[in-house]
Amino acid sequence: MENNKLIKAESGLIKQVGTAISITNKLLSKPNEPLLIPYRKKNRWGFCLKDKRIIIDCIYEDVFPFAEGKALVKRNGKWGIINQKGEIITDIIYESISEFTEDMAKAYIYTSSPDRDRKFGFIDSHGKVVVPFIYDDARSFSEGLAMVEKDQKIGFINSEGNLIIDFIYDRVMMVGREDIGFYKQHFFHKTTYIFNDGLCKVSKSPLAFGFINKEGKTVIPFNKYELVFPFSEGLAAVAKYEQVVENTESLLRWGFIDKAGNEVIECAYQYVSSFFEELAVVQLNNYCGFINSKGEQVIPCIYVKAMPFSEGIAAVMVKIDGDKSNRVSYKWGYIDKHGNTLIPLIYDGRYTYEDREPYVTPCKEGLISIEKDGKYGHIDRTGCSIIEFKYKWTSPFANGLSLIRLDGDDLKEDRAYINKQGVEFYEE
Repeated sequence: MENNKLIKAESGLIKQVGTAISITNKLLSKPNEPLLIPYRKKNRWGFCLKDKRIIIDCIYEDVFPFAEGKALVKRNGKWGIINQKGEIITDIIYESISEFTEDMAKAYIYTSSPDRDRKFGFIDSHGKVVVPFIYDDARSFSEGLAMVEKDQKIGFINSEGNLIIDFIYDRVMMVGREDIGFYKQHFFHKTTYIFNDGLCKVSKSPLAFGFINKEGKTVIPFNKYELVFPFSEGLAAVAKYEQVVENTESLLRWGFIDKAGNEVIECAYQYVSSFFEELAVVQLNNYCGFINSKGEQVIPCIYVKAMPFSEGIAAVMVKIDGDKSNRVSYKWGYIDKHGNTLIPLIYDGRYTYEDREPYVTPCKEGLISIEKDGKYGHIDRTGCSIIEFKYKWTSPFANGLSLIRLDGDDLKEDRAYINKQGVEFYEE
């Protein structure tokens, strides 16, 4: 397009200035329906409206969908941030930028030293560097604080970059990246974060974990349990060893503590998940069910595997008897909070390169990304097929979009986005 060319649109006039676009009339969208959608043209990305009219030219090597009016874009191997007018609000100079949390985005650059050390800092929503690039590692802000690392020790800063908790810890545990035994917890959180319910899990040695508050005070002592996971809905999963007398074997058993460190649900389970939507997965005698925060069994342990509830439904897995060849298979379906089967147990699980066992994704925005007969698509809460099973892979919906993989061999060029109507936003 030429500079300053006016484009007549149903919603009004759109004026382009170079690659920056200003929308003169407010464009309305339905809930969970994006205003601007990532659009791939061969191996370059831009943004379009839902009718595929290009609004921000396809000049980028990669992009992420807009969130809170900002999008991450990649050009010449570097990342920056643009607004919905296509204007660059953060210089495209960074090796990586995270999503914004609490109006702050983590980024890193390489130094000019011979070793090209990686240094982290933070950018605000206006593109201003508010925390300088001086840290060896960092994690996104949560509840007003961010984890930063220097000289192999971990501390915490506020949004002004002031050190609030000194560099005395060795590790932290993030909610959102835990894989507790048999499910992927990161699907249940929008992003990773450090503090949750006012507490953070930290360690002062490889195995000495405890919880601190936002003033750095130890609230729950270190080394009380063998394993501890972050708080969710006021409770944290913990594990300790139970001695089996007859064969001197030690078995790890899971339960829950409250924020005072009291064991409110006995460590009696083989595995547990964190609490989501007031219920937690528990495993007993090799089968999974659900308990409430009082420790009461709400759904019996009858499933081979189970995943936490999301939007009122949970994925469960059963073993299917072998056929004439004596092959045993496993199938997934979904239940409600009363244990009623909502979606038949007929679906296959998915693997990634790091997975030893199949898993499925939770319900997000009313739809489920799932595999059947080697292809991926989306079903609704009743099991009806909404988006055809024809893709190599699909992601759960977020803000009205799902990232898909087509049948190509090039990871960069076989990706695209679809909306809830199954419209594909790309061209070859």
